[in-house]
Amino acid sequence: MKQNALIGLVSLSIFLIVTGCMSLGGAKFPQPAAGFQPKKIYDKTYDQLWTSVRRVLEAERIGIASSDKEGGRMVTDYVQGETQMIAAGLLGGITTRYNYTITLDKFSKNQTIVGTKCKLESMSEGLGWHDVSKDNQALIKNLESWLYERIETSL
Repeated sequence: MKQNALIGLVSLSIFLIVTGCMSLGGAKFPQPAAGFQPKKIYDKTYDQLWTSVRRVLEAERIGIASSDKEGGRMVTDYVQGETQMIAAGLLGGITTRYNYTITLDKFSKNQTIVGTKCKLESMSEGLGWHDVSKDNQALIKNLESWLYERIETSL
């Protein structure tokens, strides 16, 4: 009897090690093209760029939570990120979401500076949403670069 229990425990341990964390289907984090480098200063008027950013967010189905054109700031709604199951779901899961704060500033009459700041949050069993941006700088950079790329492509 003890031998069967030991075999079962060893088998479960191997299964948990092999499966580890696995991603579920559904939302994946968007990625910029390989080697993409954002410009951040664009040869467009403030109004042209403001309109372009709004169109990009609409096309990507990213809602706008708040918008202040005069102040040059938009904050998006949260976008669902990836969900991972820990140990095939036996130890729960981790869900992520992110949003952007986008700023625009007139550089000259026909040039505008765009800034993006992405915030990444996660939630797991028993814990509420909490900011995990500092621990995921590479992912944050990719999400910001992806948005810059979408904006540049739309111009």
